Amino acid sequence: MVGGDASPPAGGYADAGDLLDELGTLPHSLARIGVGGYPEGHPLIPEASLLEALRRKQRHADYIATQLCFDAEALARWVIAIRKAGIGLPIVVGLPGVVERRKLAEISLKTGVGASLRYLARHGRQIAKLARSRRYDPTPLALAVAARAEEADLGIGGVHLFTFNQVAVTEAWVRRASSG
Repeated sequence: MVGGDASPPAGGYADAGDLLDELGTLPHSLARIGVGGYPEGHPLIPEASLLEALRRKQRHADYIATQLCFDAEALARWVIAIRKAGIGLPIVVGLPGVVERRKLAEISLKTGVGASLRYLARHGRQIAKLARSRRYDPTPLALAVAARAEEADLGIGGVHLFTFNQVAVTEAWVRRASSG
């Protein structure tokens, strides 16, 4: 078991880096390994420690999958910073799918993306639109991330949509977005 955020760690590995180091010594059939990234930081881990952890995990990983992010600029700043630090793995950006706004807010606060919610609060038009609708529409954010990634050549290797079990509406959104 990986320790997670517990202090002391809950299992035999203090963090994912320990698990990956051991996995590297064993034969396995895993085709690809992804590691987590935190564009807006982690509520319990300092930025320098997160960067060092990515450096350590890079030799065992094929890509970085980011935590949920609502801020294209924060994402771009983070990617530029890790690239300057020598981390070249492709990045799969974690974005919210079409999700009920209440559920999205609850989960975001629980998972430590309060910085993203503060970003939304500072951008009144976005938060007003979110408040008027039952569901969050990821279109503006997806377009902003795509534009920022293209302009800065960030090495984005894909997108992961967090559906929070609201798969059908997110899948319908993807179909509409792909056809338009």
